Amino acid sequence: MICGDSRALLRIYEMIVLIFFKVLGQALILLFIDSCPT
Repeated sequence: MICGDSRALLRIYEMIVLIFFKVLGQALILLFIDSCPT
């Protein structure tokens, strides 16, 4: 395996994980706001 390819894959993986956690956090916040009586 080429070192450059593994680094590129790692960067893509990091971006996917960051986006996933951002979306998950926003979804949890929205669910929390919806469940709380205002």
